[in-house]
Amino acid sequence: MRHEARPRGPAWILLAFLAVLLIVTALDASAAPAETDWHLYTSEAVVDTLDGAVSDVFKAGAFVLVEDHWEIEKQDAEQGFLVTGWKPVKHALARFAVGQSRVRVAVGLRSLGPARTEVTVKGGIASREVLAGPIENLARKAGTHECEGYVEELKERLADERLSDGAGSGTPRGNAEKR
Repeated sequence: MRHEARPRGPAWILLAFLAVLLIVTALDASAAPAETDWHLYTSEAVVDTLDGAVSDVFKAGAFVLVEDHWEIEKQDAEQGFLVTGWKPVKHALARFAVGQSRVRVAVGLRSLGPARTEVTVKGGIASREVLAGPIENLARKAGTHECEGYVEELKERLADERLSDGAGSGTPRGNAEKR
């Protein structure tokens, strides 16, 4: 009697994936959580000191967020903060691992002198599912990594602004000391 082997390879993996996806979708549809059933996780704060007055860093920071397709929900130049709205996570693997989730960014600025600003950036992820173990650690690390990337983009924007205003010394003209 000839035994046929179970399907293996890409077709079998696809079939298994679709079966799991169908089950997860059915379970999700039958237990739609209320709007308050979100679990919040935050990344480690990324802190850096940048050359520039708070007002200059604030403008550059807002520009970078908008360029990265964030909607700024709250902002106050006097208090030195920017907070984005929640944005759905679109990465397919992340959605599969953590379910329905959203992310946001908060930026705080503190003057350290006329042309020095401390920048603190913290990311948050809200998930319908409780994250635990390696998934929670990966989500927090990914948030920290994104915040580090934002700080690098902010530094680049400030450098571009310094170069475009003709003040090659690294100090924006508006903050340069009078001679």
